[in-house]
Amino acid sequence: MSDEKKGLPTEGLMSFLGYHVGSTAGLTEKARKIIIDRVMTKQLPFYWSPTYMLEWGEPNTKARFTKLENFFKGMVGAKNYRNMDLARDQWLKDLAYLRDEYGSDFKNS
Repeated sequence: MSDEKKGLPTEGLMSFLGYHVGSTAGLTEKARKIIIDRVMTKQLPFYWSPTYMLEWGEPNTKARFTKLENFFKGMVGAKNYRNMDLARDQWLKDLAYLRDEYGSDFKNS
């Protein structure tokens, strides 16, 4: 059964927004940071379902930060990736950028 038939999108919001890592379709570090900044600070376009969008919370909120942080942690921690050293390094850099730029806003909330 495909993910769509299970009620899940076939790609995540970050991919839908153009975020990609790796040597084939990966973006530059600057382009990835622009997407991260937009995700954190702007209203997101509707994608997949109202319930899915609720998970992302509003701009500049702890909910949005946590969802994006969990996205990166999930990608870094995925065990089924082979030959993905570059992608993993880029996810780790992007996670560090997210935490450095926005993490202090939510330490005490």
